[in-house]
This record gives sequence, structure tokens and C-alpha cells, in this order.
Amino acid sequence: GGGGGGGEALSGGGPGGGAPHLKLAALCDRLLSDWEQRAKAKQQAGAAGAAERALPFRPELGSGEVAALVVANNLAALASSSGSGGVDLESAVSSAPRLLRLLRKYPQECAAALVQGTARVPTWVFLRWTNQLLAVLDRDAEGDAVIPLLERMAKDYPQALRFPWRIAAESLLGTDSQSRDHRDDPKDKKPKGKGSRRGSPTSATGVSAVRRRTARLTALLQDSSAEALVESLQGLQHPELWLKDAVRGMSKALANASLGGAAEQLEAARDLYRQVHAKVLQLENKPLVGGRNGVGSYLVDFVGKWRRPVEQLMGGPEGSKVSKKSVRDLGELVAKGCGEIKAGRQPLGLFSGYLSEFDGARAQTGRREDALEVPGQYWWPRSRPRPSHHPRLSSCDQEVLTMGSLRKPKRLTVLGDDEKEYKFLVKGGEDLRNDERIEQLLTLMNGLLSGDPSARAAGLRLRTYSVVPMTTEVGVLEWVNNTTPIKALVTNSLRSDQTFAARNAAALNGGGGGRGGGRGLGASSADVGRPQKALNTSDPSQYAPLNIMIKEVLQGKGTSKEAFHAMYGSQNADRVVPAFERMSGVLPWDGLRRELLLLAPRAELFLALRGEFARSLAVFSVAGYVLGIGDRHLDNYLVDTQSGEIVPIDFGMAFGMGTALLPVPEMLPLRLTPQFTNLLKPLDSLGLLKHHARVSLEALKRNADTLVATMDVFLQDPIVDWVESCASKRPDDEDEDDEDDEDGAAGGMGGAESGKRGAQARRGSKGGGANAKAVWEPTRRIRNARRKLRGSNPMDLLLDDLNANVFVQKFGTYKALEGILRGQKGGNSSPARLRQPRLQEPKLSTADQVECLIDIATDPNILARQWVGLQTWV
Repeated sequence: GGGGGGGEALSGGGPGGGAPHLKLAALCDRLLSDWEQRAKAKQQAGAAGAAERALPFRPELGSGEVAALVVANNLAALASSSGSGGVDLESAVSSAPRLLRLLRKYPQECAAALVQGTARVPTWVFLRWTNQLLAVLDRDAEGDAVIPLLERMAKDYPQALRFPWRIAAESLLGTDSQSRDHRDDPKDKKPKGKGSRRGSPTSATGVSAVRRRTARLTALLQDSSAEALVESLQGLQHPELWLKDAVRGMSKALANASLGGAAEQLEAARDLYRQVHAKVLQLENKPLVGGRNGVGSYLVDFVGKWRRPVEQLMGGPEGSKVSKKSVRDLGELVAKGCGEIKAGRQPLGLFSGYLSEFDGARAQTGRREDALEVPGQYWWPRSRPRPSHHPRLSSCDQEVLTMGSLRKPKRLTVLGDDEKEYKFLVKGGEDLRNDERIEQLLTLMNGLLSGDPSARAAGLRLRTYSVVPMTTEVGVLEWVNNTTPIKALVTNSLRSDQTFAARNAAALNGGGGGRGGGRGLGASSADVGRPQKALNTSDPSQYAPLNIMIKEVLQGKGTSKEAFHAMYGSQNADRVVPAFERMSGVLPWDGLRRELLLLAPRAELFLALRGEFARSLAVFSVAGYVLGIGDRHLDNYLVDTQSGEIVPIDFGMAFGMGTALLPVPEMLPLRLTPQFTNLLKPLDSLGLLKHHARVSLEALKRNADTLVATMDVFLQDPIVDWVESCASKRPDDEDEDDEDDEDGAAGGMGGAESGKRGAQARRGSKGGGANAKAVWEPTRRIRNARRKLRGSNPMDLLLDDLNANVFVQKFGTYKALEGILRGQKGGNSSPARLRQPRLQEPKLSTADQVECLIDIATDPNILARQWVGLQTWV
């Protein structure tokens, strides 16, 4: 069996075992990449003739046969570990996404090699690539090749596959077909290749083909206890939030009806209504506990209050009266009738009777192995999991902690049958697959850093945590103990600073012309002008700095997107840079530093905390740049109060989305704001950060192919946020594996960002950048990640994202933003990238990449122009 003996761990050293297979696979893969590049170059040049060069030892083989050799030898290396265990096979395991890409490109030649090769490999080594395997099940050749492996994995580790398969089935079998309909773009009229699907999963033919292929897999993974757990975790979310989500979704669908397909959009709106009705307006078909309905009293009361008026407006459970007017009326009713949801501790039984009364011993009806495991047991395994040793769910703590963020997630504490407590953050109303995949990429980077001698010697690593999506709407994240948001640390420091109130008042009176001089920390929103929705009067770091920003940088026009785009072209560096210096000067230079001092009872412990902070900040800055992680406000950084390490969270804005989608585009590739850099004084803070960042980036660049291949899941199974931001494929975009030319393509695209800063974007590619050819958006994002690992200039890549931003196109601000990003003199500031011509080159060394990144991230002319919520003056 695949989970049986052999292949215990991906460790060891010395020659033998799979080493010859790995070397041959690497040789063939290099030759194959060379062939593909030559073929593309000839195609672009319009040259005729074959682009291939024969293998020196097998001249009769073509590219497809060489691809099969890559697949066969990588899998042979994995299989050989069962006996010798003497070769480090992490590189072979990491190659699995590359093998799937070869299978897509050469299905006829590689399918047999994959089936035969995986049959000899222990199944656990593929657990980390479950999502990549599931993503190809709707393609004929690829799906038939991977289904035997998936069935073996389901037999050996059913609880590892149960939730990923549940999510995949939502799209594969038609319940969420829109999330996968992107692959065969209706504008892409080229003939289907040998590896193409029989049809879209939205068609009867496509769904029936996938259902036949996956019938045995579905049977192996069915489990009523897991379904009850998912339903109960979904019940932890406040029903009024689900109802508000449905109103927004229905409004959007009906608004789109005016653009065409009115009947389809109306049916989509009714379908959304039926879904939310089943979720929060009826008590039938809910998990049972002790023969009773297992829902919480909160939902019971909600149904009693809301079911009748909602059904009267919308036409019963089926939504026969759904229309623009009824949806608008429902939105007004919900806005008036749903009060504020308070954070804090609440009884678990209020939301879920099933979880409140859960008893693992009573729920266990057969073998212990079949009982529900504590989630997260299969996160990125480096050795063979032993399910018999995994803790099972025993009971749940009788209190949950409701958090204060937008979706009101809840911290749930469960007790395992090993007598240990496990804490999770339960989130609903969002797709956690994006966070899961980013965390998996960060975990992969940790493995690459640990394999690099320089990075290992410097102790460079990333703090990660497990993420377990259970559906596209609910999932759990591992709770990270002993951590505090940096925002909370800075706020505490300011509140304890006896001189800050006076400085704040003076700045309000002198610098901003406000009226709150005597109020200090009690300044009101009147002090920063109107309209001003961004001011949080409980946050002392905003008062005077925000006032200065609005009065001097935004010219008193508020914080709308119109005000920002007007500012880009009208405000030069001579005005903006001094304003930013006043903004950051109001705050004490050592606010964050003092809080870390309080955490360390002795000086040497403070130095240790500061060292870990610096290392983790440098590594995540590089990793975040490669992955394009944005929205780095201070609540998205946690600090481990025992070690000083940074723990980054919330990756909704990844792969450049913060720059390419937001109405006020982000221009910071990483966060190095004053409080961060001041923490390291009197050391040369930037010099220390540069060293760690160079080592980290060099290690990642040496493993670029592994990283890019792993990102492939974002192309093959993109989440809804990615699909909604897609434009059409470029006509000459033959497949997703196509290597990008070094100049890249600035894609015109359209999309929507679902958070508070988002707005519906329109398709189009108005001028502004060097190249406005439309590129399928997920492809463009992964291409830019590849270009970062090849040394492309960070400014060029940021400009590519800016050129794709529909708001930049709408307001015509690309040229102004380009000037800001390339560097402008102002005040006492003269950016290094402006003074040093080598930093303007299209290709940079690793050292110059890091220098350019830090120069952009610390440029006051850029920091002052970012969205107010990022609080770049802190």
C-alpha cells in the first residue's frame, strides 16, 4: 500500500538510491527547457524548421519523449527512497508540480510514465500537492493519469483529502462551475489539444465525464461526521452577515442583467437567495445532537425573526419574487434591522448546539482511525504521517471568542483525545484557499532556505501556520499563540507616552490648522477635515499625521480615490516629502522599540528579540515581494512576544493585486516604515536588512523553477477572486506553460476586489504603459513572479501592475505614477535609484534588486502617497 512501509522521511545524505535518477531527470529537464525556449524564439522570429537538438545519448527522441524521461526518472528517484533512504529527496518531491505541467503539455507521452511511476511511490509524498492533483481532474488525459494515485491517497489518508475534494467537487461537479469556467475562454477559438477536457464542467457532458472519473474517489471520501462538522463551523458565523452577503451578490447579478443575459442573471440571483435561505432561514437538515437539531439558539432566534418577512419580500423559499426592487427593499430591511455585532467571549451553544455537546467517544461508531482528527495534521508533511497517532476531536470548550474584524471570525478551542487543547480561528464568508496556498509557498520557501548553507547559517526562516479550507466559504486557521499585532504594540506605546499628547496637539494647531489643540488623544474627526470616514478616534497614531496628510498632501480633498489620483500629478516631491517628515515626526521615533524593551527583562534578551525581528522582517520582505503580497497594514503583522519573530497574516492581496486592482494602488513592494527601521538603531538597520534580504533572495532565485511550478495551482484552479479579475486570454497565449519573454507584457485587465477598498472594475486596456496587450490575468501574475526570480527591475514590475489597474487607466495617472516610482528629488530626499544609473537597468543583480526594493520602500515621496489605512508614517 502507498501509506505502508518505506519512504519514511525526506532526509538523509550520501550517494546512491535515487541520485542517478535525479541527475538524469535534471539533465533532461534542462534540455527540454532549452528546446522550448528555442522553439518560442523561432516562432517569434517567424523562422521555419525544427527547434530541437538531439539528445547526445538518444538522438532519436523528441521533446515529448524527453518530457516522459523527466517524469519517469523523478518518480523513480522517489520510489528508490523506500529501500536506501540515502539520498535527499526533497528536490524530487518538490518537482511534482513540474511533472504535472509536463503532463499537461505532453499528455500522450507522459500519462503512462506518470501512472506507472506513481504506482511505485508511497502516497504520502504527494499529500502536499493534493490541490495540484485535484485541479486536473476535469481534463481527459491528465485526469485519467492522476485518478489512480488520488484513489490510493484516499485509501491511505482519507482525512487528508476529504476537505480538498469537497471544495474541488463544488466546481468539478457543477455546484460552483463559474470558478472554473475560465479555462476555456469563449474568445479563445483555437482547437483543443490532446489534453483538453471533453467539455466545460458547466455542460452535462463535462460534469458526467468528471462524475464517472471520480465516482470511486467520492465513495472513498464520504463521511457524515465531516459534513456535520463543516455545517456546524458554518453555523459559528453570524447569520446576518450571510444574509448581507447574499443581498450584495443578488444586487450584483441583477445589475449585470442590464448588460445581457437577463434570464440567466435573474436565475443566478434566485439561486443565491435559495442558498442563503437554506443556510440561515430554515432549521431543517441541520446536524443532529442527541436526536435534536444541533443549531445554536442564535440561529433559532434569527429564523424566528427574519424568515417570514424575508419570504414575503422574496416570494417564499424559492424566491419567486426576486427582482431589483425586492432585493433593494431586503437590503434596506437588513440594514435597519440588524444591529452591531459585538466582539468578546460568548457561549458556544449560542451558535452551535452540535459542537457544544460534541462528545468524540460517543460520536465514534467504529474504528478510532475513522473518528474526526484535529484539523491540520497533514500540513506539508516531511515524513510519513501516522494517522493512528493523530489526535481525535474529543470535545469543545464552551466559550468562543468573537474577534472584532469585519467578518467577526471566532476562536474555537477543541480538546483532543491526547488531553491537549488546540485553538483555531474559524472564518466564514471567504475562500481560505488563497491563504492556504500562500502559506504553502512560504513553507516551501522555508525548505529552500534551510537547504541553502548561507541562509541556514544566518538562521533565516519564515513563521508559518496551517490553514484548512473546508468549503469555499468556511475554514479554520491555526491560532498562533503568544502573538500581538504590531498595531496594538504601537498604540499601547503612544498611549503611555506622556509627551505625545502635547506634540499631537501642537501639530494639529500648527501644521494642519485643526481645532483640537487641547484635546490631545481625544481629537475628533473635525480635526482632519470632512468628509473623513477613515479616522478612527480610538487610534492615536492617526490624529495629527492624518490631518497633515489630508491638508498638505491631498490638498484638503478628503481620502477618496479621486483625491489620490488628482494628487499624483499635482503634488511634487518638494511639497510631499516635507509633509511626510512632519507626519512621521509627530510620533515618537522609538514607539515600537520601547514596547519590545518592555517584553525583555534584560538587555541581552532585548538584543535577541531585536535580532529575530530583523531576520524575520528581512526574509518575509523578500518572500512577500516575490509573491506580491500587499495590504501590509500594521494589523497584518503579528509579533511573537517570546521570540520577537514577525508572523505575517492575511494574504488576500497577493501576486500584485494591491497594485493592479485597488482604486488607490499600492506602490510599496514591502513595508519598511519608520517604526520598523528605527527599532534596529543604533545599528545600521538598512545594512543589516540588506544582508539578510540578499541571502534570502539568492536562495530563492536558485530554486526559481520549483517555486514557479508550485504557483501553477493558481492557474489551474484559481479562486473566485482571481477569476473575477480576469480579462480575456491573449490570442497568441497558447497555453499556461508558455514562458514569458524578459520584457513581459503589461496586461489590460478588469476585475473586482471584494474588500472594503474594492470597487467593480471595468475591462479595457487604455494606454499608459509600454505594452498594452491583453494577457489572461492569472498568467500575467505568475509571469511577474517568475520575472522577479530572474532579476527583473522591481520598478518595471510595479509599473506593469499599475498599467493593468483600471483606475489608473480611468484617471490617466500612469505617467505621473511612473515619474514618482522612477524617483524624484524633494526636500532632503534624493532616491538612490535616481542617483545610481545601474538601478535603472532592466536586469539587476541580487544585491541591486534588494537595494532598489529598499530604496522604493523607504522613499518618503512614495510613502506619503499611500492609502491612509496603511499608515505608512508609523
